[in-house]
Amino acid sequence: MSRAAIIPRESIEVLGRYLPDRDYRASLYRVRFHDTEFILKDFSSESGTILRMLGRFFAWRESCAYRRLGGIPGIPRFHGRVGRHAILIELLDGTNSDELGPGCVGEVFFEETRRCLDAILDRGVIHYDMGHNIIVRDDGSPGIIDFELHGFLPSWPRWLHDRLRKGVVEQYDRELLRIKSRLRPDLLSESDKSAFSKPLMFDNMMHRMRRIMKMTTIGITSNLKWQKSSGDQNSSTDR
Repeated sequence: MSRAAIIPRESIEVLGRYLPDRDYRASLYRVRFHDTEFILKDFSSESGTILRMLGRFFAWRESCAYRRLGGIPGIPRFHGRVGRHAILIELLDGTNSDELGPGCVGEVFFEETRRCLDAILDRGVIHYDMGHNIIVRDDGSPGIIDFELHGFLPSWPRWLHDRLRKGVVEQYDRELLRIKSRLRPDLLSESDKSAFSKPLMFDNMMHRMRRIMKMTTIGITSNLKWQKSSGDQNSSTDR
């Protein structure tokens, strides 16, 4: 995999905030680059060597996922790194499925989402927070976004790859049923309803991995920011 192109920040025109700040997420901006609108995901911080290193690592890690998934329909296209702490990705116009109600999607929406998830796994990527990052695009097709919490399927040994993939697929199917029960409850079959009570192979593992990755990001960055702000306050008090 070749190195991602580095885009100068000076060439990016910021149009506005896309989502509010959260401790465990990067700042998202709607931007214009070469007369086209994109999403800028910025992991930079105001100051502090460790925070800057973490931001650079998070940007590099997520860019690796998007580059590996390039060309899959429904996955935002990766356009390059902006400086060392931000990534530029395609803007997929749509609405998060968590914000929609019954009847907002067609019957083929879930089949298309399933094919997209299969294609992601074929590239060896696991999305640990897939259930809350499926969007319904303006044309009714699905999109899967935000690969900040992701992992990789091992290619060897084969038995481990197959076992992990089977468990992840079961988890994805459960998440799709949850979404279907909210958006198109009329499509639920009796087997779908009974599947909700079926124990999953890696249910606890997926939940714990998602929690660990979120808490690690939140804990490290929040603690470092608190230490920095405390140090600044102490310095001003001493003066």
